[in-house]
Amino acid sequence: MGWTIGPKRFSFGRRGWMPRWRFQPTRNIADAFQLLANADVVEYVLHADGKSIYQVKVRTPSASGEATGSSLPYVICLAVAHAYGIQVGASE
Repeated sequence: MGWTIGPKRFSFGRRGWMPRWRFQPTRNIADAFQLLANADVVEYVLHADGKSIYQVKVRTPSASGEATGSSLPYVICLAVAHAYGIQVGASE
């Protein structure tokens, strides 16, 4: 996303910053979509089964990732992490 991590905040250029507590993509759907928009994702598919289970598939120019779970923001973040080869522990 081009952000740098500072003490208790994210810096995103041109003197802009945000407190770490404000950006919570695993809990806030708007933040999850901001992550999706800035993670170099070229294609994504969101699927809901009608029983509160979500499946997300993402594709970047060099890899893909997918995840399934009951929290849509968390599943979006997990799919992006998998596409980038980041292993995340289960904490939905």
